[in-house]
Amino acid sequence: MINITQTALDMIKKMQNDIEEETFLRFGIQSECCNEISYALSLSKKKNAEDHIIDLGDIIVLVHPSDVRFIKGTVIDYSADGMIIKNPNPLVSI
Repeated sequence: MINITQTALDMIKKMQNDIEEETFLRFGIQSECCNEISYALSLSKKKNAEDHIIDLGDIIVLVHPSDVRFIKGTVIDYSADGMIIKNPNPLVSI
């Protein structure tokens, strides 16, 4: 479904440890504008009943069901500039 690089995983786990509570990575599509997709990444303290749950072992990713088909094959990476989302899927209307 999605992949998270070790660099991104280390940063996410660091942020989770800073919160000192169980959190999940919430990932989804925020909007489509100007022929680009904007993504939302955040830490969430709770799961919603409708969330699609992706268990990657070290981290649990929560995705809204309507976003699942648009993120298949996506890679989440991290650099000094922040999180980088690489989505191999062609841009489609949402």
